[in-house]
Amino acid sequence: MKEHFENDMLGFFCKYLTELGYQLPANQSLHTMTIRYFNVIRRLIPTQPRIVYFACDFITPKEYENALDILKVKFEHGENVNPHLSTTLLKVDFFDDLLNDWGIHHFHLGTVIDKRGFIKRTGPLLFAKVTNQAAYFLKIGQHDGLSEKKLLDTIHDNWPDIIAHYQVKGVLPSNQQMTDEDIRILRKAGITPITQRTDGTIHVAPGGGITLSGNSTLSTRKAINVMNWIRALKKDIAAKFITLQMKAQQAGFNFNDEAEFGLILERDRILLIETTSGWKCSLCVFNDLLT
Repeated sequence: MKEHFENDMLGFFCKYLTELGYQLPANQSLHTMTIRYFNVIRRLIPTQPRIVYFACDFITPKEYENALDILKVKFEHGENVNPHLSTTLLKVDFFDDLLNDWGIHHFHLGTVIDKRGFIKRTGPLLFAKVTNQAAYFLKIGQHDGLSEKKLLDTIHDNWPDIIAHYQVKGVLPSNQQMTDEDIRILRKAGITPITQRTDGTIHVAPGGGITLSGNSTLSTRKAINVMNWIRALKKDIAAKFITLQMKAQQAGFNFNDEAEFGLILERDRILLIETTSGWKCSLCVFNDLLT
């Protein structure tokens, strides 16, 4: 019996990223490509209507009122807001430390589209926490504010429930506070900082965290889950080979010990296929595997 599950799954991810316009390096492993896939998916914001909330101390400079209102309406109407993101979105290997550590996006507040399809870069940025249901506008700040603790303070002060899961309990507050520069340095070293709010509450990695290699911890875990699923599938097929033969025969297909198994994607489902006979059976919904 032969199988080529890893190559087939690699093909799924490469096809998706290529269709999005990414140029992919040759001869990449499934693990590496899977991390790239999840990294891109995490950075992209799905187009669906969201309620927009403003932090109680949110201040909009007059010159950015129009641009902010345009972005707010896009969120509310479920329009594409990805052109407002950084042009690093064009890089499949770029890892967004702010997003990976704290789960916060930053948006440019221009109103003109450049030739690449992005909003023309502006100085100030909108920092926002985006969920499936809502967009929480935290503040308008500068590029050097990507490690500013005030961003998490604002979420905790206004909407504590959305990061409550990442609260570290049973730890006493410290008198020695980590600075924004400390956070920036730790992130660049691949270390996920633990931060303390003004009321003494402690949080760790509301965005999932950063690995020592600089990748997203969440993306890395999901990539490991995909690899584990493939290993389990190989064992399952080997253990149930005769059962699969009987199932195929009942459907009018026949294969022997020289069977060759692969994976195909039909609509939104992953199917097991025995390539010498053409027999197929459904395994799972593709997106369910990736959650």
